[in-house]
Amino acid sequence: MGANKTVEYISIAFKCITLAVEVYDYFNQRPKHDIVVPDDMEETVRKAKAALKLDTLHFFNFGVAGHSKTGKSSLINAIRGLEDDDYERGAAEVDVTETTHEITQYGFPNPLLKDVRIYDIPGAGTLTHDANNYYQDKRICAFDTVIICIQESVCREEIDFAIQCIKYNQPIVFVRSRCDTVMDNLKKQKRITQVDQAAVDNQIQKMSEAFKREIERTKIAELRKVPCFFISAYSLRDHMNGKESDVYQEKLFIDFIIAESKRRRNIVF
Repeated sequence: MGANKTVEYISIAFKCITLAVEVYDYFNQRPKHDIVVPDDMEETVRKAKAALKLDTLHFFNFGVAGHSKTGKSSLINAIRGLEDDDYERGAAEVDVTETTHEITQYGFPNPLLKDVRIYDIPGAGTLTHDANNYYQDKRICAFDTVIICIQESVCREEIDFAIQCIKYNQPIVFVRSRCDTVMDNLKKQKRITQVDQAAVDNQIQKMSEAFKREIERTKIAELRKVPCFFISAYSLRDHMNGKESDVYQEKLFIDFIIAESKRRRNIVF
């Protein structure tokens, strides 16, 4: 075995130890269970798998939806452990207006996560269409979990899209990325003196309360059960690369999508 290969394996092993153990415990091998769906949805999910070429038996599959400028591409890169400009390893392009309505698949460069796939569900010019038709046309019901990226507030289209996910028994979660930018702006505006953990926790509480008020205004009880996590793509990238940097809610977010995937695949906790 060459020296470079030895160093690579040592590096991977180190990451396996330092990264949240549950990530590798669950994702470092092919799924032992396929996704489980109600009997009346079996045909719908079968068609979805065929249309998207989605292999739910051998791969974990996660969809990321949201309008452009919500940090969707950066989130996809971060959860794959990539910098936004790491195009040689297949980073998704950021700050580019979406012109395609096609769902794009991304794999993970880390060989320990080779059985995980993440899909970019186009948002710009698509979520503004009828949410019911879009959800069905794009065959979204077969993903382990759908991650919906939002900005400062939840748009009507994002609410309608989430309702369709719930209707089809689709696990979902809201994510607000770029929270580091929020904190930087608060400091520039001299509303906080420094960006420390206490300031971050205080701001997350405020954003979480505002999110809950918006959901309450919809008067849709099912939406109250859908959490929203407040994260930074930079911190998430570090977390996925085995570094101690959970400044925001990165670990909670990863723990949640693991739990939802287990639920989707009827795995007993």
